[in-house]
Amino acid sequence: GDFTLTYGNDLLSQCVDLDNSPINFERVDGASARSINSISSYPYLSNPEALTSLPSVGNVNVLDTQIFVIKANEINQASEIIVKNGGILYLAGSFTGSKIKVENGGKLIITGTYTGNKIHPDSGGEVIVAPTGIFTITGNFNQGTLKNWGNVVYQSGTFDGSLENNNEVTFDDVVNLNGSSTILNNCKLTFKGKATLNSQLVNKSFVKFIDGFMINGSGVLKLTSGSYAKVTGGTYAYDGIIKNDDSSSARLDLLGTKGNINGSNRIMGKIDVNFPSTPIVTLAELQDIYKADNNVTLNGNISILASACTEGAGSSGCNNLQLSFTSIQKFKYPIP
Repeated sequence: GDFTLTYGNDLLSQCVDLDNSPINFERVDGASARSINSISSYPYLSNPEALTSLPSVGNVNVLDTQIFVIKANEINQASEIIVKNGGILYLAGSFTGSKIKVENGGKLIITGTYTGNKIHPDSGGEVIVAPTGIFTITGNFNQGTLKNWGNVVYQSGTFDGSLENNNEVTFDDVVNLNGSSTILNNCKLTFKGKATLNSQLVNKSFVKFIDGFMINGSGVLKLTSGSYAKVTGGTYAYDGIIKNDDSSSARLDLLGTKGNINGSNRIMGKIDVNFPSTPIVTLAELQDIYKADNNVTLNGNISILASACTEGAGSSGCNNLQLSFTSIQKFKYPIP
């Protein structure tokens, strides 16, 4: 029949022989792009319909601690709206006036769908796109900060403001990211036309260049651990820097056509650069022609896990969550 033996910890170690042998696994760099779950939560109202409606005539100021809404079923006909000094305006409906100015300390939060060029942020003003928001920009965003948790489509040719992307932003056409602009990408960022970087773009998740890029001398494409940057077409060229300051690798796929590359150590840090199968690029060419330093690896095909923010790529190697082991043990009766 069955019986139970109870051992103390010290006695058990003396009465068990393990038949297991050590197993060595060949591991790959544990790089994977951030998923949307790692993004900070949206801190504002998702449904502001219970708030007071904004007055709809004349010039309207929203300031200090005032909070108003243009509701989803409303058409606001104010001539001009100025949001500043701590004022907050939620935009879910329509606006027919000349402009909405978002000045220092003001916040315009788009919870519905807006297309146009009537939103004018100044330095210190914030335009925020809620998870329910869709913002299609047909004019220039030359000052202020754009924070996105929804969907943004940028149709103009220049960007001079500050962008923090926490969901999806698409630049629809050729675009210049001018020297005063900054971009922090925490999710999915797509450039459909050629992008010219004259400032810093920090990629913490996934950025795709469909028609190549030009990184000028003042421009920086900064990749972070586990991030993924991909050029799928067009020409890529750089006088500026592509770098990763972190201790774990980022991935960069260069699938377009190489243009002019000037200077030395233009690609720096732990970046795995992957090229098409033809023509073959050697490690010496990566360093001499593509100006990579000794920390950069060639065609390592490191793993990028697919998520809501990023395309998947590479070989996953060992997955700690899928490893299983069987312990084989021999028990000895203790001697009384």
